[in-house]
Parts: sequence; C-alpha cells; structure tokens
Amino acid sequence: MRKMALIAVCLVAGVATSCGGASGPHVSSPMSARDSDVFDDAVDYVENPANLGSAWGPASAADMEHRVGAADIVAIVVVRAVRSDTDNTSHRTRRIALDPETVLVGTQSGGLDVAVSELEAGFDTVDGHESQLLQRRFVLFVKWADGGREGVVPRWHLAPASDPITADVRRLVRQRSPGTSGN
Repeated sequence: MRKMALIAVCLVAGVATSCGGASGPHVSSPMSARDSDVFDDAVDYVENPANLGSAWGPASAADMEHRVGAADIVAIVVVRAVRSDTDNTSHRTRRIALDPETVLVGTQSGGLDVAVSELEAGFDTVDGHESQLLQRRFVLFVKWADGGREGVVPRWHLAPASDPITADVRRLVRQRSPGTSGN
C-alpha cells in the first residue's frame, strides 16, 4: 500500500484548511488504474512531446489528455524551493515548493507544496534534479484521492510549461465541460 502520508500537497495560503480541514479538498471521483498511471507523483522534463517520435509521442499525448480531463487542479507554477527531510523510519522525502502563476482548473489562491517519498517511483525524478527544477515553470496536475486513514491526499504530476505543452494543456482545458473538476 502506498505511503500516502508521505505524499502531500499542503495548500499554504487561501485554502490552508485543505490539509485536513472540513473545507479542504474532496475526492471528485475514485482513482482508477489509469489515474494512478498519470498522477504518478513525478516530474517530466520533456519540453516537446512531439519530439519523442512515433513510439512515445501518442502515449504522451494520451497521458496529457487524461491528466487534464481527470485533474482537480491544473496550474502553471514556478518552483520556489526543493527541500529534503527524513521521517521517523529514515525514509527521505523531497518537497517541492510551488508558486502558482495561473490556475487553469480548480481553485488555488496561494503557494503550495508537493512531495514524494523515496519509497515512490517518482522520487528519482526529483532527487538530484534541483537545477532542472528551481525557478522554472511547470504545469501542475493534481487529483485528490482517498488516502484511507490519511484522509484526502493528492496525486500529482509536473510537466514543463514549455510553449508546446502549455498550448496543448490550454486547448484540452477549453474542451473540458464547464465546471468539471476531475473525471
């Protein structure tokens, strides 16, 4: 079972009660296997998925389409800081502090953090990549999930906010039904 307590998005301002408060986030739909594949608590560094070629390009486009369609939050963010800590079982966690520039789906009125434990597959996409992350723009996708005892927890993915990706994300957001949050 996932160590959901180690994977957190704490909304620092505006909706600070999201980390457990009554007015915090809610699960818009159960996590499907497909959701788990694309909200993988990881960072993607490919700035133009079209350059991936015929073997990976269509899969990347399908992943992006699913993320946008199922996300509770889609936002263009800037990475403010990357921190590391260790829990009481000596497992490392990397935390990425983000400042939203533009919220495309959902609501967010302040800074937020995402985190990934070394027990998760996405850890290696963050650990040791500070220079690729710091002060750079990314598109953040968040889907809230039922974390059992931990309550509502985020599943997330970061993709570069390059021109091709942001254009594709904005197009997909326009195609979403008005007022939808998740899928």
